[in-house]
Amino acid sequence: GDPEAAEPLYRECLAGRIETLGDEHPDTMASRYALANTLSALERYDEAIELRLIELAWRRIAKGDRDSTTLNSINALSSDLEASGDPEAAEPLYRECLAGSLETFGDRHPETMTFRYNLAGCLSELQCYEEAIELRRVELTWCRQNNGDTDPDTLSSISGLATDLRDIG
Repeated sequence: GDPEAAEPLYRECLAGRIETLGDEHPDTMASRYALANTLSALERYDEAIELRLIELAWRRIAKGDRDSTTLNSINALSSDLEASGDPEAAEPLYRECLAGSLETFGDRHPETMTFRYNLAGCLSELQCYEEAIELRRVELTWCRQNNGDTDPDTLSSISGLATDLRDIG
């Protein structure tokens, strides 16, 4: 709840881990990821993206493209790109994330649904409403079945679908 207070501590932790463990140690990468999350919370997306690119490159090599931590790193980078005003750059990464999750976890896994939801939001921002609506319908059906009609995620899905239907005309 206090990213401003957390930022200097994460920076100190990252610097210490680089010094003692090296630049490519898993704990160093975890610190990079945590600092990037904090910078995102502070809406300092350019700095977060810079850290995420380093961390994602390492994850791709160390864990592979289909590892859940790699997919989450791709998703986080996509989110920061979109939030920074570059949905065109975010969209292919969201697609990669969803494809990887479909391959790794299957069509009905919660992470797959999250990545589907995120891609749909990006597509809406790019005014690709028909594809976004298709993704949202699948995700909403899953949410209703697994979370119920009044779950916050289900309600977010309903709202997203309703907005897209309104915006498409």
